[in-house]
Amino acid sequence: MNNILALKPSEFDYKDGSGHQIGFIAQEVQNAFPDLVSTDETGMLTLNYLDIIALMIQEIKDLKTTVQEIQKKVSN
Repeated sequence: MNNILALKPSEFDYKDGSGHQIGFIAQEVQNAFPDLVSTDETGMLTLNYLDIIALMIQEIKDLKTTVQEIQKKVSN
């Protein structure tokens, strides 16, 4: 969970002017999840967003379980 919380969504423009992006900074993701970052043929870092989504969905499921457990304790 701490690694997920360390991720900071960012909005940025590519230095070469090729476009606008909303996502994560690859170097920041690399610190938390090195396996989700690779280098393309031009030397640019790229992210595996599908795996990031999978990690986030698992964290949401874990949080739901925690909330349900707390709700049970509160209602008793």
